Amino acid sequence: MSSIIRQTWRVARPCLAALAAVAAVGWAAYAFVGQPYRVQSPSMTDTYAVGTRVWVDKTAFGARLPMLVAGVELDYRRLPGFGALNRGDVVVFNFPAGDTVAARCPGTDFYGLQQVYGRDRVLSGLYGSVEYRPVSSREPYMKRIIGLPGEWVSVSGDTVRAGGHIVPEPAGARHNYIIQTDGRRISAEEWRYLGIGPDERQVATVRGSDTTAMKIMGLQIDSMGHPLPTYQIPLSAARLRELPKRFPWIIEALRLPMAEQARLYPQDQPWRKWSRNHYGPVWIPRKGATLRLTLRCLPLYTRCIKNYEGNTLEVRGGVICINGKPARYYTFKQDYYWVMGDNRDQSLDSRYWGFVPESHIIGKVVCKL
Repeated sequence: MSSIIRQTWRVARPCLAALAAVAAVGWAAYAFVGQPYRVQSPSMTDTYAVGTRVWVDKTAFGARLPMLVAGVELDYRRLPGFGALNRGDVVVFNFPAGDTVAARCPGTDFYGLQQVYGRDRVLSGLYGSVEYRPVSSREPYMKRIIGLPGEWVSVSGDTVRAGGHIVPEPAGARHNYIIQTDGRRISAEEWRYLGIGPDERQVATVRGSDTTAMKIMGLQIDSMGHPLPTYQIPLSAARLRELPKRFPWIIEALRLPMAEQARLYPQDQPWRKWSRNHYGPVWIPRKGATLRLTLRCLPLYTRCIKNYEGNTLEVRGGVICINGKPARYYTFKQDYYWVMGDNRDQSLDSRYWGFVPESHIIGKVVCKL
């Protein structure tokens, strides 16, 4: 029996060694070269539709070394890359605000829940225990880099400025429109052609005096006082130009003004009269840059100083204290980026949760698969 076992082992050992080598090469390629990623949300359409598979290159910016080994969180380190991240690059990164979640609401970050329901209610256990998650365990997001470290960024309507220049909109950028047909309903096949999923479109329901508002907007009402089929949808400029020829029964397409949004970054700043289409200007932290701290600017950089760079931060009697000591200045330890989705009116991005730390970046999207 022992001779059979030895003979079997002699035959199997080269095969097992080859399998181990293949597994090691595969792991190394995934960790240090690149990986596929499936688009999870419509925030980057029309550029990347939901379900699109893309290749994320980790060599362009340098592969991030493992940050979690055997349950132990390690310091951030990155291998040298072949270049730098530039404005306009599409990147995949771990969701920064996903560091803390409530167990029963894993898809919503703690800070968002806190803003909606209040800190005491969230901490009461109603939404489950509040848990911390290491960087590499947070959800991967995909957005486009708009602002680089050390730049000022602002949003005014459709105009985005960064580094003192207007940032051109991507070719696939989308904005919200109200469209109206001559009475025909849009089919599922036509929605698929337009690249608009069920969660992205709304059928307008109008009652009473709302018809007056629709008439003022130029939308049509039938003889019974009911509006013709009307939808709120996101469209790119290219899709908008297509409508008259491909969908001649769509009789109106009006740009929908963006509603004011309360849940913007930083939270709990009622005096900061910003909205998602009128935001900033905001300075993006740069590694080695020193910021003069004030109570007014502190909310913008609290997460950078405390959550992403591992300091304690508190305000005692109007005095800002970092690591238990009064601080008038702070020097940042890493670079940060400002990102936005191409689907501008339906994207939760830096306007809602702030800066993306360099330590959270997984890689750059280079092609579709």
